[in-house]
Amino acid sequence: MAIAAPMADIGVNPAIQARVYAVIGLLATVVVWQLVATAKIFGTTVSAPTAVATVFADPGKRATLVNGVRVTALESLQGFGWALAAAGIAGLVATVVPALRRGIDQLGTIESAIPFVSLAPILLALFDRNMVPSAMAACTAFFPLYVAFVSGLAAARAASSTSARCWGRLGWPRSCGPGSRPGCRC
Repeated sequence: MAIAAPMADIGVNPAIQARVYAVIGLLATVVVWQLVATAKIFGTTVSAPTAVATVFADPGKRATLVNGVRVTALESLQGFGWALAAAGIAGLVATVVPALRRGIDQLGTIESAIPFVSLAPILLALFDRNMVPSAMAACTAFFPLYVAFVSGLAAARAASSTSARCWGRLGWPRSCGPGSRPGCRC
């Protein structure tokens, strides 16, 4: 907090202070990026921010880039939707049928570990060429979503069984519930 002390001493709002430091950090990053690119430390791999700005300034190139971003965003969103549906179904099956949990976990782990270089030809054989980018996005998002679904369903199961125990499984317990004494604990 020693860096923040000068602004705090003169009574600058902490939110404004955070924004000032964010702008300083962004400018420092762009300056270092420009220096690294012009010095060709990484060869031609890193383009200078001035070169990037020049490309975006050209209307023809900008239209191509914006169109590419739009297509990529739609394919990613479609792949995420597929992954969400598949992970939800797999998570429900793994939770409802515990005997299948280990196998589904292993399949998800294997699918997550396959490199895209190996996965792309398989997806090309299974899907239409236009659907492969969405399928690749789905493959990327499936495993983390599956883990989240299974973890969430396991936590929900514990919470619901605690609630069921508390409320007597079929209704309000005689000692707790609406109209009972205020300090009631199940």
